[in-house]
Amino acid sequence: MTTRRRFLSHSAEATRALGAALASRAPAGLLIRLEGDLGAGKTTFSQGFARGLGVGEPVTSPSFTLVREYAAARGEEPGIGLAHMDFYRLTDAAAVRDLGLDDYLAGDDVVIVEWPERAAAGLPARGLRIRLERLPMPDPEADPALAEALARTGGASDEPRRIDIEALDAQGLMLLEHLTLQLPGLLTLEGVAAAGLAPDASDAHA
Repeated sequence: MTTRRRFLSHSAEATRALGAALASRAPAGLLIRLEGDLGAGKTTFSQGFARGLGVGEPVTSPSFTLVREYAAARGEEPGIGLAHMDFYRLTDAAAVRDLGLDDYLAGDDVVIVEWPERAAAGLPARGLRIRLERLPMPDPEADPALAEALARTGGASDEPRRIDIEALDAQGLMLLEHLTLQLPGLLTLEGVAAAGLAPDASDAHA
């Protein structure tokens, strides 16, 4: 099994579905490096991941607070918590350490880090590296298959995203294998609906 996998998301809800699918098998202490430009969909992915963990409250960007913590539940039992971090405003690895990063990494919560490159070498090589990239709306003549898929799934109002996922260790590889079986190749809104979610074609990435 390859340590890298590429997915295509047609909408914000499809991106959330990808996050939720990963979270359904997420182990305690998982680290996710979440990369991508502003507006690529990092927070959108995190919202889906939190939903898959069982977080009941709204998930918003931690750009100004730097860290947001969320409790989760699996049925009647407590679930794995989530620490959602955003290093965009940090300038060096020392500032990252001042957040108590080592304590978070030593705990049981899943840790999602946006803009992980700000941490320099402060993050261990474990878990998953996920990169989201905005793609232009396809030209029906240049890419008729993708244009047809977008129209069929109701995602044509939102720019598609390419989502590259890389496993950095054995734990990450197990998650990637699980995800590949759940959502092979092209992520479509038919797949989202089959998972019991309610896609909204007017929704947009954040």
